[in-house]
Amino acid sequence: MMLSKLEAIEKRYQELEVILSDPRVISEQANYQKLTKEMAELSRVVNKFKEFRKINHEIEELRSLLTKKTEEDGLIQLIENELHSLNQRYEACKDELRALLF
Repeated sequence: MMLSKLEAIEKRYQELEVILSDPRVISEQANYQKLTKEMAELSRVVNKFKEFRKINHEIEELRSLLTKKTEEDGLIQLIENELHSLNQRYEACKDELRALLF
């Protein structure tokens, strides 16, 4: 549910980017201000969502590296340490997104 809500917010943000690039909208000051305010409110959520997806992608890449057999214990340890760090960032980012949404 949270993911679908975040995707809807991101979609609206992208729509606003297109709308605000229209010269006709820019000429209507009251509407333009309303839309830029809405975009500003959404930007924090959208930026955090992008960070969330990036972290998730990095976790997936590291997990796929772990599934490949390697004989280097040092490399495995390095990957596991990085995964641990990314998982902490992932959880923190998820908590921040929940706070921004609710």
